[in-house]
Amino acid sequence: MNKRGQGMPMNVIIIAAIALLVLVVLSIVFVNNIAGTNKELGSCESTGGTCKPAAFGCAEQETQRNSKCYQAGSDKVDATQICCIKYK
Repeated sequence: MNKRGQGMPMNVIIIAAIALLVLVVLSIVFVNNIAGTNKELGSCESTGGTCKPAAFGCAEQETQRNSKCYQAGSDKVDATQICCIKYK
C-alpha cells in the first residue's frame, strides 16, 4: 500500500492566493478613497467658503475659519490662501 500524505490540492492553494491578492487590492483602493474623503471634509469648499489670498484677507461680511485651502491638484496646503466663510 502506497499512501501519500494528506495535503491541499494545488487548485485550492492557487484560489487562496488569488483571493488574497484581491483583498490586498481592495484594501488599497479603500484606504486611498478614505484619505481623499478626509481631505475633502477638511477643505474650505466643503464648509461653503472660498479661498482668497491671505494678503487681502476676508471682506467685512465674512470671517476666517480653520478650514484648509489646498494647492490646485495637490494634497499640500497653500499657506498663501485663507478660507473665508460668510456669516449666517
